Amino acid sequence: MELWGVVQWLVERVQRSIYGKGRGVKITRATHETVEANCENCGGRNVYNRLDDLKTIQPICGRSVPCEHCGQAFWISGDWVNESYDKILEQAAVKLREKQHADAITGAAQAVEHFLPCAMQAVLVLEPWARGEITDPQVANELIRELDTAIARYPFKRLRLAAIYAFLEAPFHSSAEVRVFLARLDSMVGGKFPKQKLAALPNVKLREGLEELRTTRVHEKWNPIRHRAHRTLGTFAKDRLEEAGRLISGIKAGAGLQPAIMYWNKQVKY
Repeated sequence: MELWGVVQWLVERVQRSIYGKGRGVKITRATHETVEANCENCGGRNVYNRLDDLKTIQPICGRSVPCEHCGQAFWISGDWVNESYDKILEQAAVKLREKQHADAITGAAQAVEHFLPCAMQAVLVLEPWARGEITDPQVANELIRELDTAIARYPFKRLRLAAIYAFLEAPFHSSAEVRVFLARLDSMVGGKFPKQKLAALPNVKLREGLEELRTTRVHEKWNPIRHRAHRTLGTFAKDRLEEAGRLISGIKAGAGLQPAIMYWNKQVKY
């Protein structure tokens, strides 16, 4: 059974065991800001703001929410959020073609910044979920929120180190292991980087992707003195955009993250 099918089967089993015949409802509409669903009990239309009501901007691994009409709780799933980093890269490419080079450079950096938390969620939560080692959707949601909290204040240099450490410490087999990792994260990103451990990573493609991430300057703004090799702002923007795309696609392919990231975006549709 393919990974996507395993995930669907696992979540359906969990939902059936928790909610019996009331399996909950599919989300009818999802955007980066809101989630809409019709109440399973009264049929009322509900609109939840991700930040104000759900307290997270990340996709939901199934969740109990209160109805805004009858007040009863019901289960929602089937969240869908497009890969924000891909959209940002597309928009940055448009800016480059329109010769809005500063915006293209900013977009390249933002795309990588959006990708790294997504990749960490896949490694820390969704891969053990797909393997059946984390089975409670509430726990999965809690871990995602804890990860968000742990990395929310990190500047880019620390965020990329956090992502690299997640790959180096993987695989994670339980929520307890994930929480131990998150508790150690501050000390790891603030300490000496284990170059030898990265060099010994047997997955060559992933190792090369992580090494490029460790040394990338995609977050830097153009400086005509520091970046003398780039004769114009346009060539600098083009190189940064290509670097961002190469980093994202290289790490996804090297780590085999695509099935988990697809689930991270699409969630469960039944």
